[in-house]
Amino acid sequence: MIPHTSLALSQNARQALSSLAKKTPLRNPVFTIARGKIAGGSVTWGVAAYARDNLKDATIVNIDGFDFYIDPSVEDDLKGKVLDYRNGRFSLVPEAPKN
Repeated sequence: MIPHTSLALSQNARQALSSLAKKTPLRNPVFTIARGKIAGGSVTWGVAAYARDNLKDATIVNIDGFDFYIDPSVEDDLKGKVLDYRNGRFSLVPEAPKN
């Protein structure tokens, strides 16, 4: 299945991803979004950068100029959401309704 997501990126997330891309030694990184849990069962989200060569068999999608591998296990969680970055953490927030 080819991943398709309606995930959007906030301005803060784009800035954080740009900063991460500049800091990583990887050339032309591919980002991925991972789900985690903290005490109390709250869901947290993280972003990591991977070498494109390590994802040879993966389908890569471009979101707002950034290449992402969207793991099928989180694809449904991302639909209709905005990846945001505040207080040093990535999070998913509902997408604002379009008028």
